[in-house]
Amino acid sequence: MQVTTNSGFTCEVRPEKLKDYRFLRHIREMKDTDPTQNIVGMVDMAEMILGAQGVERLLEHVQNENGDAPAEDVARGVGEIIQLTAARSVTVKNC
Repeated sequence: MQVTTNSGFTCEVRPEKLKDYRFLRHIREMKDTDPTQNIVGMVDMAEMILGAQGVERLLEHVQNENGDAPAEDVARGVGEIIQLTAARSVTVKNC
């Protein structure tokens, strides 16, 4: 399934990844009170959903003028991709 974020980043996502047990584990890690676990969860989740090449494309997309890819922008992009994928999956199932 192809999704496009509000910032214009387009990627292919397999909706079934959202139901994978490992994906749920990464969500749990992101809700951990330990900031290190939050970061690990987000990184693992991004790689699982987008793959290594997709993550690199997202990093390039959010890169600022200094060449940095702000973690907040990456997290926002990954979150939006997840929401778009989930919403479109439900819509397709209900057709």
